[in-house]
Formats: sequence, structure tokens, C-alpha cells
Amino acid sequence: MIMDIPPKLPDNPIRFHGMRHPSTCSTKEVEQFLSHLAVQRNNSVSTQRTALNAIVFLFREFLEQPLEELSFEMARKPQRLPTVFTHEETRAVIGHLKGSHQLVARLMYGSGLRVNEALRLRVNIPMHS
Repeated sequence: MIMDIPPKLPDNPIRFHGMRHPSTCSTKEVEQFLSHLAVQRNNSVSTQRTALNAIVFLFREFLEQPLEELSFEMARKPQRLPTVFTHEETRAVIGHLKGSHQLVARLMYGSGLRVNEALRLRVNIPMHS
């Protein structure tokens, strides 16, 4: 069986294990490849899962030799910290605004309203004669 592997794919289990046919790879070698994706290549969780699903499918459906229980290092989801203005930075930005724009920005900052929520506000002042 000849496998057609995209030439631009830098890491695949066949190249990782020296161009050996997948049927000669052990469960341990599959684990090494999946851990390599997470640790050395810093691939995302979805990339590692895609590789895992493809390998399991290959072994189960084409090679007809199901893999044993796999134990490998999982890729980590990156921690994304939000960018937040300091109080002084916020005051400086709002200070550069004028008129109704400044009023809306102050209202949003002080009350936590979102843009659409602030823009939908209506002032209801009863008129007395």
C-alpha cells in the first residue's frame, strides 16, 4: 500500500519515524509522535486531535491493527489574558473625546454598558406646562 502524503506537511508519523511504513510502528511510537506535536512543535489542541483521529482511523480501517490505549502529552490551550486599560489610560482616552461621544464613553465606562446598549438608550424627560 502506497500512502499519498502532502509534501508540505512538515510533521507526519511516517517522516517522524524515518519513512517507515505505519504498519511497523508500535503504539509507543505513535505516542512519541503525538507528544512531539504538543511539546516540540507547539501545535494547537485541534491539530493534535486531528492527527490522533487520522492515525487511529489509519490503523483501524486500513491497517486493520487497532492501537492499544494511547498515553501521550496533550497540547495545552494557550492562556489569553485580556488587554485592559489602566484607570489613567481610560481617563486620557475619554478626555480626548468631546460632546455626546464623551458622554456615551463615560456612561459605558461607569456603568459597564456595551456599545449597542449605550447607543440604544433613550432619554425620557416628561414635559410639564
